[in-house]
Amino acid sequence: MLNLERLLRDDRLLRALTGLNRKAFEELKLVFERELLEEEVPRRSQEQRRRAKGAGRKARLETVELKLIYILFYFKCYPTFDLAGILFDLDRSQANRWMHRCGSSASQSCASATICANALQKY
Repeated sequence: MLNLERLLRDDRLLRALTGLNRKAFEELKLVFERELLEEEVPRRSQEQRRRAKGAGRKARLETVELKLIYILFYFKCYPTFDLAGILFDLDRSQANRWMHRCGSSASQSCASATICANALQKY
């Protein structure tokens, strides 16, 4: 698992992993969080719920920062889901689900955050 605190402290590591510096990351994080909260979480089963929302296993990518780092890393490097799973302590199927869940929010966030679009033009 990646050390999130070290990654957020070191601008060079953050840029190497995501392609964004700290300022651009913080600006994008605000927009991404808003987009992520507005998006409905898809259910895998069509059966009626047995538990209330929020019950069950807690997510590995708990924080908004970790979700954003994951999807930016995925878009920058396009690793296999096996590799992304190892780096972020996920199963490969869960790495796929996180990519699909966070991917649309990230692309909508990048469309509304100009600093992200300017930073991604370098690649």
